[in-house]
Amino acid sequence: MLEERRLFYVAMTRAMDELVLNSAADYGTSRARKLSRFVVEALDLPSPKPLSRGRRRSRPSRARRRAGPEAPAEAEIPEDEPLRLSYRQIDDYETCPLKYRYLHVLRVPLLAHHAVVYGHAVHEAVRSHFERRLAGQEADADALVAAFRAAWVSEGFLSREHEDERRREGEAMLRRFHAEEAKQPWRPSAVEEEFAFLLERNRVSGRYDLVLEQAGEATIVDFKTGEVREPKAAERRARESLQLDIYALAHLRTKGRLPDRVELRFLETGLVGSRRPTLQEATATETRIRAVASAIRKREFPARPTFFACSQCPFREICPHTAWGEPEE
Repeated sequence: MLEERRLFYVAMTRAMDELVLNSAADYGTSRARKLSRFVVEALDLPSPKPLSRGRRRSRPSRARRRAGPEAPAEAEIPEDEPLRLSYRQIDDYETCPLKYRYLHVLRVPLLAHHAVVYGHAVHEAVRSHFERRLAGQEADADALVAAFRAAWVSEGFLSREHEDERRREGEAMLRRFHAEEAKQPWRPSAVEEEFAFLLERNRVSGRYDLVLEQAGEATIVDFKTGEVREPKAAERRARESLQLDIYALAHLRTKGRLPDRVELRFLETGLVGSRRPTLQEATATETRIRAVASAIRKREFPARPTFFACSQCPFREICPHTAWGEPEE
């Protein structure tokens, strides 16, 4: 069923000028048929009953098709019912509530993207490296590269040449990382440590890439594969990072105190963006989470198109509200 749904949405994205969805009650079988569940999901229609032969069902109007999904018909989530949230879900909702709906409510399947494949393989290699360190073992650069290759998936690349180039770049980057890290080896206290905490009936969960504790100070590190080439840009990314905000709040909620430092480490360039979290920031993060949770419970999923967000959105080809291709003035 998941594969059929994925293929249906892939087919939808291939439309160039107009997309026509049709259905019939009579396909020559003994039983009347009903509208495909995938069409129901795509247009946010109520679940239809089987059609009777000889009875026509009107197709959605051209205006309805161009306007896209109407307000969702799903029932609101009661305040006393648990709602599970992650950093990714909160970030997706703040970026665009409709994107959140496509991804986390309708669960529209996505094709693999080369950047995701690359980033996952790098993170798995780094995780394996520090898990060995945590277990009292040392891993050389070849072991780091071997873990990278083991996590590699040949999907989402533009061509075989593109895939080979990205794999070579990843291996070279990991060897540089190993050489630099070996000069002053880190001794992490936790690798991929999971966390979860409650805000009312909202359960926020996730995991830290790395936790370092030294001289009584705790530092939470998150590794990034995006190319950031200016120290000021790295510091800005750390300062504006919702992910680091949630990490700091999680540490406060689960350990009873804020971490002393939170960091983004950009593996491609070796740059670091860091900051010391504050209680004021933790309070502001709680407010953001509550606001997102409240809107999700009310099933509020309006489109929030901007050129930058839409240009990065995997649903830009099917979303009727996309601002992609229309730069903001």
